[in-house]
Amino acid sequence: LWIVNIYQMTHGIRYLVFLLLLAFSAVVVGEATNRDIVLVLDKGTDLRSIKNEIGTIFEQLNTAENNARIAVIGFDAVVTDIASLSLASEGGGKVLLDALTNEEAISSSANVAAGVERSISELTSQEAVDGSKTMIIFSDGNIQTGSEESNQDYRSWLVDVLTQSAIHSKIRIFWVSIESSTSWPFIQQVAESTGGKHYLIDKAAEGELVKDVLLMAATQPSNETQVESSTAEEASVA
Repeated sequence: LWIVNIYQMTHGIRYLVFLLLLAFSAVVVGEATNRDIVLVLDKGTDLRSIKNEIGTIFEQLNTAENNARIAVIGFDAVVTDIASLSLASEGGGKVLLDALTNEEAISSSANVAAGVERSISELTSQEAVDGSKTMIIFSDGNIQTGSEESNQDYRSWLVDVLTQSAIHSKIRIFWVSIESSTSWPFIQQVAESTGGKHYLIDKAAEGELVKDVLLMAATQPSNETQVESSTAEEASVA
């Protein structure tokens, strides 16, 4: 009888251990994919000149985020390159990042609205996790599509439609530019209305960007607060 009891006890312990391991595995999987980040690169910007800074930010995110998923999107007049969301350790995003920052030619056209639209789609797809969603744009904010009327239409679409879509989907936009330009008010309006920020590349690479991404992602953005902020920002620009 005591042999039977020992067997039953051992079997019960093994079952309990199995349940604990299963629960632990679920937590680990959840932690490994609790944040999605899209890096958006403007091919109308001299990316080669900031290759080291972009690479540093990528590595900072990979280290600090403990296997967060990262996507990379490149655009000129339209989206031209996509490495979909995957763990940084899997290398797909890093390969495309290296390719984009090694290109010698700088595109004469640029449409950041196209990059933002595709990034929102990536962060709201069925494959995206229900957690923190972050977009990091590397662009000086110039929209060059062939005509000033078209440029203005895309700028308005980005501010009035795409930014609101990001707010609704609780996506924070962090925007990194190489230097100051006349696009700063426009860039700041887009970033800040989503709860994100705007940086110059040197400050971003020093660690300020990743620090803010982690700090702000600790709490989910509020749709109501952000919409009010966006409305106030638009009013001040007007």
